[in-house]
Amino acid sequence: MAIGDANGDVSKLTRVQKLFVMRHGQRWDDANRDWIHEPGVRTWDPPLTDAGVEQARSAGVKMRGEGVLVSRIFVSPFLRCVQTAAGFIKGMYPEGSDMSNLKVSIEYGLSELMNNRAIWYPPADPRIVEVWTLPLDKLFSELPSGVVDVSVQPVFPKLPEWDETREDGRCRYVKTFYEVADRFPHENILCISHGEGIQVSFKDLKPDVVVNHVHYCAYTEAEREVFNATLESPLSTGSWKMLTELGQKSGLMFRERSANSPVRQNIENKNQHIEVISQNVVQTGANMEAFPQVETVA
Repeated sequence: MAIGDANGDVSKLTRVQKLFVMRHGQRWDDANRDWIHEPGVRTWDPPLTDAGVEQARSAGVKMRGEGVLVSRIFVSPFLRCVQTAAGFIKGMYPEGSDMSNLKVSIEYGLSELMNNRAIWYPPADPRIVEVWTLPLDKLFSELPSGVVDVSVQPVFPKLPEWDETREDGRCRYVKTFYEVADRFPHENILCISHGEGIQVSFKDLKPDVVVNHVHYCAYTEAEREVFNATLESPLSTGSWKMLTELGQKSGLMFRERSANSPVRQNIENKNQHIEVISQNVVQTGANMEAFPQVETVA
């Protein structure tokens, strides 16, 4: 929603942009553990179960019922995420709905962590990028006709290389979330990713929490104000605010760290150290790129 000031001055036009980050629905190998032993299956890229498709559809219904309409969806190139997008769209846009403003794009920055910790059964040679995901035309065939937007250049143009570190993956997620939102500040954004990505989206804005579990189709919700939000005006925004709180039925299970937790104190010490370094850099006139504050989940 966009609003002006009390006198209708459009130069002070403001709207609120929402950013959702969702995990995919139930994957087939979770429901049928013997599936990975069947001949010819892509053990690293399972499809959704019927329950997973319904989880995705229900998430779309839930958001629509809360008055939220997502018009731009970015999806990890893994099959389970693309199928989650298809199910979500069915829930948010019931049959007969106008989907002319809905656009879906593949985003490699939302991919699973590319290491053995996250992917137990990789391809025989995980260094061959082409084997990891299905061809784009097959992925697009999972989605409703007319919603695919191939004009959008991905933040990350290809999958990360195998043996990606957890820290590199977390920085990748953070960069992707905020960059796609900055590219489309006049739209509500949904990023469909994997469990680690949902944790990162939450902890980047709530560093003093421990994420215990991310259910299928769990999602986080953040928002910010976008000022002078017209297509002709330069972008000016407020800070992101995480709306997902304790007690909400978001599918994200977490707890706040104790004030005297050694881990929390260590985080605070690191943050103070980073702040001192940042101040010193500013004083010397150097440029410093801002890195997200992420730490290993306990």
